[in-house]
Amino acid sequence: MAQNDFSFRRFFHVAHAGSVAAGILIGLIAGPGGAPAEMVLRAIAGGACGLMASGCLYLLLVLKDLAALQIPTSELNEHELVLLKSAGSMIHYKSGRPLRFWEGVGGRLFLTNEVLEFRAHRGQAWVYRLTIPLGEIAAAAPTKILGILPGGLRVERKDGSFELFTFGALRKDNDSESWATAILAVQTASSLQ
Repeated sequence: MAQNDFSFRRFFHVAHAGSVAAGILIGLIAGPGGAPAEMVLRAIAGGACGLMASGCLYLLLVLKDLAALQIPTSELNEHELVLLKSAGSMIHYKSGRPLRFWEGVGGRLFLTNEVLEFRAHRGQAWVYRLTIPLGEIAAAAPTKILGILPGGLRVERKDGSFELFTFGALRKDNDSESWATAILAVQTASSLQ
């Protein structure tokens, strides 16, 4: 496994090693053994401390990866420009059904003068790119997730399929509305050229 590998699998390896190391460390600090129940309690406390430390490290790696998530200029077409990108993490619902929260994938959304692209950040079960050419988009509109939570963006394709994203219900600025407007404006401008 490469040193720069960043995945759930690596997280669980690190968390396991951290839990064992913290258990041993707490056992050594606490002094010589005592009753078996006390030793079990020390091992559980050490494991929990190691797991929490690994979780904090994992969150820092996710934030670092998200900050570096871009579309490299080498991947853009000759006249393609990135016009808009989401400010922070957002969620793409793979099935388009937010009740299936386990299918939510974090990442960043990009709008170029040719495509709408979602890139998932590393460190989760699914890491992928979703690219929708602007010519395939029939509609883009803000929506409420589960019918009550604002901050959703529904992008419909001409074939009737759709993608569902959320910028988060607690955002003060209305990202979904500005993104829907931008997608349609860029699509109109690119079709006129």
